[in-house]
Amino acid sequence: METLRLALLVTLLALLAYILYKKLLTRMQRGNLVQNYIEFEDPKKLGDGKYRIDVNFPQTEKVTLLLLGPDGQILSTLLDDTVQTGEQSFDIELAPGTGKHSLALKSERQSTECFIHA
Repeated sequence: METLRLALLVTLLALLAYILYKKLLTRMQRGNLVQNYIEFEDPKKLGDGKYRIDVNFPQTEKVTLLLLGPDGQILSTLLDDTVQTGEQSFDIELAPGTGKHSLALKSERQSTECFIHA
């Protein structure tokens, strides 16, 4: 009976070690992937309804950046081109008090949004 209990305990510990090892590998791989994604900086209010958004592009790729109104309709296309690696700034003018707008970014690898409260 003692041998069976010891065997079960060793098996349980081995299984736990395997699960933790797999989780560690997944986190390490996820960290590497996140570095390759396009990142929005927080919108900077320049005053009088004007905002500046800095976007970091980790690699050269085709990107579409749309400004969407509070109801989701497209107000303007800020970018629809191939971008180079590095940071680019976009200036946006919104009427004060018009609500929550969003920037929708789409590339082959990613689709994300950034929100601006006017």
